[in-house]
Amino acid sequence: MISTQKDGETLKSQVLEAFEAFAAMTEKHGRALAAGELKYVSHWCDERDKAFRLLQQCLERLEVEQGYKDPAFAEMVRQWLGTLIDEEKVLHQQVSEKQEFIGGKIRSLRRGKKVIMGYNPASGQSPRPRFFSNRT
Repeated sequence: MISTQKDGETLKSQVLEAFEAFAAMTEKHGRALAAGELKYVSHWCDERDKAFRLLQQCLERLEVEQGYKDPAFAEMVRQWLGTLIDEEKVLHQQVSEKQEFIGGKIRSLRRGKKVIMGYNPASGQSPRPRFFSNRT
């Protein structure tokens, strides 16, 4: 019975570590996003997927092995999940705002490119310059 309790405590500590790692990663990504450091966004997605899978596996093992026998710990897990979901919503909002900002910049650049192309005589959109000879 003692080894079962020890295994249960180890599993709880793994769940706690997975929650802390996920929360720290979310905070790090939020700070980087706010600072405009978007160079490693694709790496962030992979990192977030791995952290989420680890958290999910820990919670599934906890449910299978212990069945949430400890109601206080189960309530704590629910609160942590609620906090993580709220942080994810904030991060998602920041990402949406950054996407809108970048999309606006791209549209502006495309409009500028069209305007510049309009001045190109080879594009056929503007009348060709006419040269008049003084010999006529």
